[in-house]
Amino acid sequence: MTSIPAIPGMCSQALHTDDAAEAFRQAIVRTVHGAFNLAAEPFVDAPTLAEMFDARTIPTPGWPVRAAVSAAWSTHLLRTPPSLFDSARWS
Repeated sequence: MTSIPAIPGMCSQALHTDDAAEAFRQAIVRTVHGAFNLAAEPFVDAPTLAEMFDARTIPTPGWPVRAAVSAAWSTHLLRTPPSLFDSARWS
């Protein structure tokens, strides 16, 4: 069975490509101004992902994951800065 780490506070927003395409289409055919947040509530967290993928969650502390991301970033093994992990964790 697939496992998904359940890091306290970790969540994200999701957006389907069809919804993004429709938003771009609407922006072309209508007069619109300003910034848009196309992702909808609710936030996606580990239990939601586990349900979607018929998986189980495994409680995982955030600090070792943050440390691994930071080390990988520092050694140029990962192109994603640790701040992105932080923003997903506290969204």
